[in-house]
Amino acid sequence: MEIDKYYKKTKKSSLKNEIERYIDEIVDTAEKMNSLDYFNIEISNHEGKLNVEYKLKNRKKVY
Repeated sequence: MEIDKYYKKTKKSSLKNEIERYIDEIVDTAEKMNSLDYFNIEISNHEGKLNVEYKLKNRKKVY
């Protein structure tokens, strides 16, 4: 029982760390592309495999 608790805690912290790392990279990329105002991030997890998709948008006012 104690091992299960430790495994779940490790699993949770590993997942959180990886998600934070991805988000940091995406925000850094958005900053470099001058796109901090408009971006989307989609993160999904399936059996420990993270899938991260992001879309940077560049919008300018015409008038």
